[in-house]
Amino acid sequence: MTSKTKRKASASPERDLPTRDDVLLTRLETAQLMGVTERWVQRALQRGYFPFVRVGKLVRVRRSDINAYLDAQTKTGSR
Repeated sequence: MTSKTKRKASASPERDLPTRDDVLLTRLETAQLMGVTERWVQRALQRGYFPFVRVGKLVRVRRSDINAYLDAQTKTGSR
């Protein structure tokens, strides 16, 4: 009898991401793209700052949604 090993689904932080806007990002990749912590991304998802996609138990964020969120947060002029 052979034992089955359970493999964890995770994305390699070193993977090359396509430049398309519809690519799905992990929380870590989202945080790196935005220049924030993974914890901030987790809170932002809980508060509904931007939409996410659930792939089974995994949470993914579209790059286009992050770009739209950042564009909406961009301010011009003085504070």
